[in-house]
Parts: sequence; C-alpha cells; structure tokens
Amino acid sequence: KKRTELEVEQYLTDKEYSYDLVKDVIDYCKNNRYINHEDYIESLKNTILKTTDKGPDHFERVAKEKGLSNDLILKYKSKFEEEMSDDRIINIANKIMSKKKQPPNRLKQSIVQTLQQRGYAFSLINEHLTDLNIEPTSDDVENILMKDLEKVYNKYQKKYNGYELKTHVVQALARKGYTFDMINDKLRESGIVDE
Repeated sequence: KKRTELEVEQYLTDKEYSYDLVKDVIDYCKNNRYINHEDYIESLKNTILKTTDKGPDHFERVAKEKGLSNDLILKYKSKFEEEMSDDRIINIANKIMSKKKQPPNRLKQSIVQTLQQRGYAFSLINEHLTDLNIEPTSDDVENILMKDLEKVYNKYQKKYNGYELKTHVVQALARKGYTFDMINDKLRESGIVDE
C-alpha cells in the first residue's frame, strides 16, 4: 500500500524510533520513490471516484489528513471535479428520493444535506438539482400526507382533543414540510378533525 511522508513518520514515531532514524528512513524512501505524493494523490483520487459516491470536498479532507501539500490537493481536486461524471450527483439524489417518501421541500432539504455530508459543494449541488425532478406526483404527496396525518393524529389524540388536537396535528405536519393549505384540505377531507 502506498504511504505518505506523514503516515510513515507517524508509524515510526509510534514505534518510538529516534528522530534521526525516522528522518533517515523518510529520506531513503523519498530517494527510492517509495514515498511519492503525486502518485499517492492520483491513486486516492481514482479510488474515491471509482469505488465511492463521495465528492470533491471529501477527497480534499482525506488528502489533508494524509499530510499532502495544499497545492497538490487543489490541483487534484480540480482534476477530481473534471473526471467526476455529470450524472453522479443526480444518481445519488435519485437513490435518496427512492428511499425517502417526504414532501417535496423536505425531500430537497434531505438531498442537499446528504450530498453535503458526502463532500459535495452547495454550488455543485444546486447546479445539478435544477436538472432533477423532485416534485412527486400529487397522488404520492397526498398518500404520504395521509399516512403522516394518521400517525400524528394517533399520537396526539391520547393527550389532546378539539381545537388543541387540531393545533398540535397542524404544527407537527407543518414541521414535516407540508403547507397549511394541504394540511387543512386533508383534515377536512379525512373528517378526522372538524373546523
């Protein structure tokens, strides 16, 4: 496995070798090209691109942890962004959409949050989210809202009744990302809570 200078230094220091010996070993490794940061960061870039769904910011973070120079990191981060396929972000977003059944604005928040956690810049995410159709069909939204309404209603009906129950149900559904119009329409339609 390829190693960086920092990794070799930490390993030898942990084994309690003298500073002079550590320095000699690192010099020897550099002279014989056992430590080659250019080669290391190229391999790191290819590994992250081909085996994970992580983004450029994740690549940068890992490279910094390995003790690589900022110039080298920035050079290869831009290469990472160039080599990254255009549909990479959209594929991840589609995967998230298939797993999470949420109202459209809440779903968009989940997608953005997940992509940022995986190392994609907000500007890059925004650029690709315009290509994505996050709006589920109105039937899907109504089905999701109905399930959430039943769940929330069942939770609060034990503690509250009447106007107080309606208020708590509306607030809980609004926190989940539904509009007040959608909530009130569904409440009237279901007959669960009368106005």
